Amino acid sequence: MFIDFWCEIYESVKRKPSRTILTGIGISWGIFILIVLVGIGSGFERGIFKLFNGFSKSTTYVYASETSMGYKGAASGRKIQFQKEDLDMLKSRIPEITHLSPETGRWNAVYAGTKNGWFETRGVYPDYFLIKLLEVEHGRILNALDMNEARKVVLIGENVADMLFRKENPIGKYIRMGQ
Repeated sequence: MFIDFWCEIYESVKRKPSRTILTGIGISWGIFILIVLVGIGSGFERGIFKLFNGFSKSTTYVYASETSMGYKGAASGRKIQFQKEDLDMLKSRIPEITHLSPETGRWNAVYAGTKNGWFETRGVYPDYFLIKLLEVEHGRILNALDMNEARKVVLIGENVADMLFRKENPIGKYIRMGQ
């Protein structure tokens, strides 16, 4: 039975070699395309996971923007800005909110001695580091005491440290932001 199976295949290939070759090419091409598509899908999936890797699993972001229409005599296009009281009210009314941090950012000139650069700077509350999971190689993250005592501390990224301090350890050094 096994030998008959292979004999039948051999006779079919011998009778119609072009059909056999074209079928083989078609199957090979299909397998190749399948492998390419699976590879692209896996790469895309890894890219998305890497993009969101630093975020806590149950995070919600709320952005203030501008009003799209007028209300009770107020004009449309007004800028909405959250105040500390808004954040406190949200946290007190919604018990599911465990961590809350506003985030504000802008580009600033940053100086360290004679070196300087133009970097994105952000202001956050200490809870930010419980929401966005950052790895700190040297030093520490900002804490509630830093905020309550209005300490002049900053957490800088690797690129900023390399550009402003080169091989020097930036911990304990002074930097100046703004004009």
